[in-house]
Amino acid sequence: MSGKFDNSDISMRLPNNNYFAMATNQIAFFDRVMVTLFSGLISGLVLMSLNNEVSPWVGALFLIALVMFVFGIGHTLLHIVFHNKILMLLEALVNGTKYVPNLIEYEEPTNRAFIRHQQYAQRAFSGQFMYLFIGFLFAAAAVMLHLWSYSYRAGVILAILFAVAIGGGIAFRVWSRRTSK
Repeated sequence: MSGKFDNSDISMRLPNNNYFAMATNQIAFFDRVMVTLFSGLISGLVLMSLNNEVSPWVGALFLIALVMFVFGIGHTLLHIVFHNKILMLLEALVNGTKYVPNLIEYEEPTNRAFIRHQQYAQRAFSGQFMYLFIGFLFAAAAVMLHLWSYSYRAGVILAILFAVAIGGGIAFRVWSRRTSK
């Protein structure tokens, strides 16, 4: 063994595909799904707040969730913009295209600009999930408060099921140690 990787013995070859185009299509599809998801959540919260009379606490939690979802759709749109700028930078860097519309604020296409816009896109991508998660937490808390007569019963049932699962796990662990000796 010389430590080198020899790929001559690989029996399965990868198909001849354009993986960069496939990855770009996948990112674009994900961004479209996130825009649709955030738009649906925003419209659902607005309709739910307008159709149901809610208490001030529930309304405040719905408002915070709504703000989080608006920030989430903003980060999704930023991710789309920065991903497009990355693709235009690649076009200019790899193929030497002189004119690329809306490139990067009248800046020369350089490797440094490419890396910077890639970092912007990654930050926007992580912000999508953060705002989605925080918005879901506030919306779930608001729904739980709004439907408190059902929520506390469900919480008691879930606590009992959790305790039974923990007890079963402890019993299984103790039983498996005794049988393994």
